[in-house]
Amino acid sequence: MKNKVVVFDLDDTLYQELDFLKSGYRFVAAKVGHPEAYQEMLKWYGNGDNAFQKLLDQYLVSDYSLPQLLDFYRFHQPQIELKPSVWDTLVSLSEKAVLGIVSDGRTETQWNKIQALHLTDIMPRENVLISEEVGYGKPDARLFSFFEEKYPDHEYYYIGDNLKKDFITPNERGWKSICLLDKGENIHAQDFEAYEEKYLPQVRIADFNSLLNYV
Repeated sequence: MKNKVVVFDLDDTLYQELDFLKSGYRFVAAKVGHPEAYQEMLKWYGNGDNAFQKLLDQYLVSDYSLPQLLDFYRFHQPQIELKPSVWDTLVSLSEKAVLGIVSDGRTETQWNKIQALHLTDIMPRENVLISEEVGYGKPDARLFSFFEEKYPDHEYYYIGDNLKKDFITPNERGWKSICLLDKGENIHAQDFEAYEEKYLPQVRIADFNSLLNYV
């Protein structure tokens, strides 16, 4: 009998969000008829510029507006995949734990990612909570009480990356909080010195498969 519940953040935890960004940039560049602009969009992003506005301006795109480009990006079918080590770890965890996801974001965007990553092959769809779909986001306690009520008398774990909102509520509710450390590729940088103790994870791991040592 499984007596553990392991819940994951999605972006920059189960996969690198930068991969979604790259997929979206490729899609948008092709959509406006300038696939060659993809590499420039990455450079603009790296410089802190609005890559979509720069694309409109530099390539004299007149058929589409900035809001349209943003929608193309947000709602495209992403070309992303799980690393083999992540999939293998999830398979191992699923043998002894119930798995779930709590993620902030737009419903369609996040589900497109989840489907591309085939995550519902290994966890129940109803255990995936997306902020826009359920009506509230992290660190709202209802996201965590959902699992406590559905699976009472279990051990609970939350794995994420964002110090601002991922760990404070699991900590308060007696969950084991685990942070996957940024290797310099995350969209949101981690600064452990900038947060009070209550925001910090109990465990920090450098590699996803290290979860097997703590769950």
